[in-house]
Parts: sequence; C-alpha cells; structure tokens
Amino acid sequence: MWNKVDLLMYLLFIGSVILRLVLTGNDFLAARMCYTVTLAIFYLRFMHMFFVQKAMGPKIIMIKKMMTDLMFFLLIFVVFCLGYGVITQALLYPNTSVSVNLLKDVVYKPYFHIYGELFLEEYAGDVQGCSSNLTEIALDSSKPRCPDANWLAPILLAIYMVLTNVLLLNLLIAMFSYTFQNVQDNSEIVWRFYRYALIQEYYDRPVWSPPLIIFNHIYRLMLWLGQCFTNPVKEGESQYSSLCKAYDHNEDGILGRFEYACMEKHVASVTYKEAQHVENKVGSTAERIEHVISHLEELKDHVTNPKPGNSDRILPPDGSGDASSYLSSQSPNAGGQEVHALTDRVKTMEKNITRVLQLLEQKS
Repeated sequence: MWNKVDLLMYLLFIGSVILRLVLTGNDFLAARMCYTVTLAIFYLRFMHMFFVQKAMGPKIIMIKKMMTDLMFFLLIFVVFCLGYGVITQALLYPNTSVSVNLLKDVVYKPYFHIYGELFLEEYAGDVQGCSSNLTEIALDSSKPRCPDANWLAPILLAIYMVLTNVLLLNLLIAMFSYTFQNVQDNSEIVWRFYRYALIQEYYDRPVWSPPLIIFNHIYRLMLWLGQCFTNPVKEGESQYSSLCKAYDHNEDGILGRFEYACMEKHVASVTYKEAQHVENKVGSTAERIEHVISHLEELKDHVTNPKPGNSDRILPPDGSGDASSYLSSQSPNAGGQEVHALTDRVKTMEKNITRVLQLLEQKS
C-alpha cells in the first residue's frame, strides 16, 4: 500500500516541478494546485510511522480496512445518487441542454443532501433573481434558471433522504463497527505483524535518499555479483536480509511440539470461554438437576414400592447387618412414618427443583 502512495507522491512532485517550470501567468495556478496535493500526500505518508506505536498502530489498520468498507458504500450510494439526481433534474429543469454543468447539477444536490443541505427553495420553485426565459439565460449566463415546481419532487426527496440518511448511513456505521471490533479483538497480533514489517522495510531500505540512492543500488549490485561468484547461497539460507533466519530441518520436532502446545492452549481457551457462557452454564445446570431428579425418582420407587431383590438397598442406621432383619425388627407404624416423611421430602425437593428450572428457563 505505502509503495503505491510513494509512487503517486513522487509522480505528483515531478509533475509539479515540470508545471512550475513550464507554466506562467494565470496558468501557474495548476502548478500550485499540484503542489498542494503533493504536500497533502507527504503529510499522510507520516501515518506510516504510527505502526511502531502499540496504541496507534491498530487504529491505522482500522482506517485502512474502513476505507475498503467505504468503497463498497460509495458504490451503492452512486446508484441512489445518480438515479435520484437524474429524476430530480428532469422534473425541476426540463429540456436542459447537455453540458458539463448538467452533469454537475445531477450529482451536486443529491450528494449534499446527505449532509443536510436540502435546497428546499428550488423544490418550491422560489429562487430569487432567476429567469424562466431560456433566451435571456443564454445571453446572460450569470442569471440562474427558475425551477419548475413539481409535486412529485418533494416526495422523491423524502424517500431519498430515508434511504440514504437512515438506511445507507446506518449500514456504513454497522460495517465500521464490525471492522473495528475485528481489529480490536486481535489488536496486539496485528500490531506485532505490521511492526515487524515496518522494521524489516527500514532495515532493507538504502541509507541514501533519491537521487543519491543510485550509489547504494550500485553497491548492492556489486555485493550480489561478488557473492554469486565467490560464495553461492546455499539452500535454506537467506540472501536478502539478516533478519530472515535460515530454516533448519533438524528443528522439525521442536516446531511440531510448539505447534501442538499452541493448539492445545487455543482449544483450552475456546473450551473455557464456551463453558463460561451463560447459556452453557444454564444448560449444564439443567442437565445436573435432571440427573438428580431421576435419582430421586428411583429412590422414591425403592422406598414406596420395595422389591425383594432391592432390600439390600435399605440398611440399618449404623450401616451394618441385614436389611431384612432390620425392617422386621421395626414396628409397622414406625416404618410407615419414615416412608411418608421421606416421600414428603422427595416431593418438596421436586417442587424446589421445578421452581429452579423455571427460573433458569426465564433467564435463558
């Protein structure tokens, strides 16, 4: 990206110098305009240095990605702008001769409508100092033409304002928010990547500035030729920058273990985030409660309807001895009271669990 900016900047600078030497008088304004645009690009070029700063670097990346979103927005906006501009121009100023001003009028008003400039006096046909005589306008180009009042033009203006100021602008804001959040979530990784690219660029960049840079290129060419004839570059070695480390195939095992450890760490992080999510917490809690309910149902069945094969599940209080002898030693009334008490406790627990499940469903 920045190489393209540098190329444009140098071309404009060379063009400005040529125009300054060639043009004179009133035509010198073109050279001044070219100089101003070149200076503006020079200032914008300083944003490249912000990549080094940890807080500002990701913001420059956001601006770059948002410019891509803005291009998509402009493509959609051009369709609305041209469509509305042509219709409005045909309604307010019919039979206008084809010229450059006609194209300007088609785009001018719809574009400034999104900034709140509505030109309502033209839609009402109330423009001061205008004339409806085409012959008079042809003789005096400084006098504007009076617009034709049309009831359809204000309605189209209202529809256009809703589509552009409400729909398209909010769409652009949503795209910007999505881009900002994506970059912000990985801001440190993005900053490190671009910071390394910036360091490598300035490390490989020649010391001299143009036009003295030619001497540096000659020096590099001589070094490259000498290296080719005396010490050819071996496989896996870098011939461009000492920042590039040669890859050793013997380190495949270390690299594989490093990748495996990073993968395990990433999987653990993702699993932890999913477990911390509210919906997952509610789901896991509901599963545990259902599991407890099923166990309570089984316990209730065993207590209310004891089976001969399940008598070993009921033990004396001390945990020793035979369940059958323990039950036979107890009085029937005492056994019935204990069963009823346990049944009431089970029902109470079921009611509490049902209430908790309802609360969890409401929160989810």
